[in-house]
Amino acid sequence: MRLDRKGFTLTELIVVIVIIGILAAIAVPAMTANVARARRAEAISTLGALRTAQKLYFSETGAYAPNITPLSAYIPQTELTGRYYLNTAYSTTATNITATDAGTGGGSVNMVISNGFIDNP
Repeated sequence: MRLDRKGFTLTELIVVIVIIGILAAIAVPAMTANVARARRAEAISTLGALRTAQKLYFSETGAYAPNITPLSAYIPQTELTGRYYLNTAYSTTATNITATDAGTGGGSVNMVISNGFIDNP
């Protein structure tokens, strides 16, 4: 007497789970790299806005801003607040513009001011 059962065997289910595990193991590192690139792109974009603000400040005063406070006239604070870097994560001196990781794993990104030019990161 043969029973007519419908469904999957345990072996088939285990094979599917193993395949899903392999695909996840491949996809997670790729996704992590994409997130890191997105974090860096956000910082670079905001550093570019700070660079422009520094250039405007320099053209009006003849010197670079010693910190980020004088630049608030040239760049809105909302532009400094992103998903990965908060407005408190950015700092600037006469020689360096820095985005410091705000605890989100974005890492630090710098732009250097040298000989009157602001270099890209």
